[in-house]
Amino acid sequence: MKIILNKLTYIGIYICICNSVLAQSRIVIKKNYPRFDRLQYEYEATKDSVKNGKYTEYHLNKSVKWKGYYTLGKKDSVWTEFYEDGRAVKTIYNTLAGTEKQYYANKKLAHEVPIVNDKREGKFTGYYADGSKESEGNYTQGNKTGEWVFYHKTNRVDMKGLFVNNEQSGVWNYYFATGELMTTGNYIAGKRDSTWTIYYKNKQIERQGNYTEDLRTGVWTTYYEDGKKLQQGAYFKDKADDKWYVWYNDGTVKDEGEYKQGLSEGAWKGFYPNGKPNYVGNKHKDLKEGMWKYYNQQTGILIKEQEYKAGAADGAFKTYYTTGKPEQEGYYKNGLKENTWKFYYPFGMLLMYENHKAGKMHGEKVTYFENGKKNSVTGYVNNLQHGKWTYYNDKEEKLYSVTYQFGKKVKETRYNNGNPEDIKYTKDKPKKKK
Repeated sequence: MKIILNKLTYIGIYICICNSVLAQSRIVIKKNYPRFDRLQYEYEATKDSVKNGKYTEYHLNKSVKWKGYYTLGKKDSVWTEFYEDGRAVKTIYNTLAGTEKQYYANKKLAHEVPIVNDKREGKFTGYYADGSKESEGNYTQGNKTGEWVFYHKTNRVDMKGLFVNNEQSGVWNYYFATGELMTTGNYIAGKRDSTWTIYYKNKQIERQGNYTEDLRTGVWTTYYEDGKKLQQGAYFKDKADDKWYVWYNDGTVKDEGEYKQGLSEGAWKGFYPNGKPNYVGNKHKDLKEGMWKYYNQQTGILIKEQEYKAGAADGAFKTYYTTGKPEQEGYYKNGLKENTWKFYYPFGMLLMYENHKAGKMHGEKVTYFENGKKNSVTGYVNNLQHGKWTYYNDKEEKLYSVTYQFGKKVKETRYNNGNPEDIKYTKDKPKKKK
């Protein structure tokens, strides 16, 4: 008995044989996350482990992160990326040829661009999440090229300029959201170069200076909105260097001093708007160093002297009344008050002296009336009231005294015509009479 097979039968047998061979030549490779017993990705591959077929990658919560296909090691067909919630598609790729599209979580299109030979090729258009245009330009073999324009959400131009081989090149302009030119400057191979100018909204120049290989260099000038100079100084390799000046709006010098490698260094002076001196002192690596002096705006008289060490008050401290007479004097150590501090009445008589240790009241404190008689004698230990505190009238006759032990009142004595009357305390309260 002959068995006769038609052409369709032969074709069916051939397909079955081919599928069987392909199935036998494919393997599935799986890999878990390094520190978790959860599948990170799995893909089909040839017997030589070359990716070929379905590829799936997972989030830690086991939801799908990526899904796509490979053809002999190269991405092919549609690729889709998902957020962890598994609902909103983030990105869709059709990589070897087609269109690459990326989406926001709200499923609005984020961008689209053609793909040729697995690279971006042709017009790219980007969008904000509300659907308005964010950018547009062209790709050539995966690199940005030609003019690109970026937009504010107001649909006005944000910035625009040329790309060459994926790097900014030539003049670029940047704009305020309201449309006015904000910044303009030149790029060479993706780095700022030559003169750059920054503007206020009223079209006045705010800052202007030069770049060399993306680093500020030479003189830079900052202006007030009315066009007058505010600040000027030099840069070397993007760090302030040499002499710098700051001006008030009327052109009067406000501050002047030097920088070295971006840090203020050496003598600095400050002035009030009326031209009188404000301060004078030295800096080292941006920190005040040595004696600094400060002056009264109206009279120009010295009103304060302060020694510094590495930016912290350290050494003698004095202030003066506008008459030039001393107001107070003392000493700092590492930014904290130390030793004896004295305070004076405007006419020069001693008003008070007190003692400090590491920034805390420690030791005797005495106050005086204007006639030079004692007003009070008190004491502290580490900021706590301690010892006998005595108060006087302006004839230096005792009025009353209080005894403390580390902040707790233990005894009080009142004087009537010189006769003492003691009141003892328990737990900072007077003892009750039996």
